[in-house]
Amino acid sequence: MPQFILQDLNVRDEFVTDSTDFLIYDEKVIVQSVWRLLTTQEGEIPNFRVYGLDVKKFMHFPLTKDTVETIYNYVKNRVTAFEDRATIVKADVNVNFEQGIISMSFYLQINVTGNVIKLPVWNISVGSS
Repeated sequence: MPQFILQDLNVRDEFVTDSTDFLIYDEKVIVQSVWRLLTTQEGEIPNFRVYGLDVKKFMHFPLTKDTVETIYNYVKNRVTAFEDRATIVKADVNVNFEQGIISMSFYLQINVTGNVIKLPVWNISVGSS
């Protein structure tokens, strides 16, 4: 079962119930949750050290198709582990060989509605090929 962070608990007045385990299934909240995961360095949150991404491990990878696929699968698996309300279904990838930067736009499918949302561009610096 994924571990949701406290801000995902539903505290809006119109949805408050006797149980605090009721989670919001609002698309904006889900997108925000995934974006927060993508922009948080693993270990950054003191009481939740496993949350986030460890993109530093890709810094010295060669800039190849295999590296792009490895990063995509890593991100997809992390999203699956921490946010089961959505699934990464694909990514648009641009590679800047001169600067050693991979830019990815992830497409996120909201599981409840089936809607697919394109997330903002996410960059990672890696080694050159």
